[in-house]
Order: sequence, then C-alpha cells, then structure tokens
Amino acid sequence: MHTSIFGVADSMIGKLYGGASTALTRDYGNGHTEIDLRPEFRKRDAPMSWFGTSEERLPDYTARMKTAYGDTAAREIMIDGTPHVMIFPNLFIAEIQMFVIQPLGVDDSVQHVTALQFKGAPDLNRRLRQQTMGSVGPAGFLLADDSEMYERCHRGVLARNPEWIFLGRGEKRQRQDELGFTVGHVTDEVPSRGIWTHYRKLMEPA
Repeated sequence: MHTSIFGVADSMIGKLYGGASTALTRDYGNGHTEIDLRPEFRKRDAPMSWFGTSEERLPDYTARMKTAYGDTAAREIMIDGTPHVMIFPNLFIAEIQMFVIQPLGVDDSVQHVTALQFKGAPDLNRRLRQQTMGSVGPAGFLLADDSEMYERCHRGVLARNPEWIFLGRGEKRQRQDELGFTVGHVTDEVPSRGIWTHYRKLMEPA
C-alpha cells in the first residue's frame, strides 16, 4: 500500500519497507510491537531524513536539540527519529502521529488521530501538523489506502473460508536480538504474530 502517494511525493519512505531494507520488525511481548526503521536511517546518516526534511529547514529545532543534548547526541537522535510502535491493545505511535483505536462493537471502531507535538519546537510542530493533515486528514492520501486495507481484511475474516489467517511470513528467519526480543525483517509478520499470540492468551480460559 501507499505506493501512489510515495511516488507522487518523490518520497524515499517506500524503500524502507522493501526487500533490500535493513529495517526490522520486533515483538516486545505482551502484544507490544515495533517496526524499527533506525537501521535504514543510520545508513543514510542524514539528520531529519526520517521526517523528509533537513537541519537547514528546521534551524530553531536543530539549535535547541544541540543545546539540550550536545552536537553528537543531538545528531544521533535526529537521525534515528521517532518510533513506529504499537502499544497493546489500542495505542499506535507512527513517527509523526498518535492513533487511539476505540472499539464500538465486534465490527465497528473509530480511529482517533492527532499530530505529535513537542514542547518548545514550534517549527517542527507546524510541519508535524501539516504532514498529519496531508496523510490522515479528511482528504489524506494515506488514510484512503489504510481504510481500503482495513475493509479488505474485515471482508476476508468474515468470509471464514478458510477459518484461519496465515501469519507465517518470515517465521523461519526470525531471531532473538541482544535484549532477548524476537526480531525479523521489516517485511516479516513478527508484529502480527506477537499481537495475536498475546490476544489469544488473554481470551483463552486460564
């Protein structure tokens, strides 16, 4: 998904999720998962690349970061960017946005979203709001793709033929990282397996 908007915007985001990417998926346990894009951003070695911009275009934010953390640490933080993480059961932080999924029924939910905002960073915050409106606002390009994906998944589950969903992509190549968490390639379904394994434990009788 999202190929259309990445192409129109001449974005490098699509490459983060390709077969040649060094980005990872990670299962933290208890349903908490992450898509870790930092390996790719570190290869680029360009501060603010994760945000599609540069230090020069956000001079006030850059200066404040260097004052707060020093040149070296500030550069590392601005290269790594913000997380792409799912906090079970319904909080999703997607780099520049925060989502809360509110279930209304077994087949109905509301997706609330707001732009992340950082204290003392007006130039960064302005761009965060603009990008959020352009991606998941009422006429957002990303929202259209996501809504279609949600609907297709919902129809697939309702079909119940077969009565299971295959989530085995990358299962044979997943491994444990240095902290003991399960990780896989960015195209692997480590997060989905982590979420649904935990959900099953919660729903089954003790």
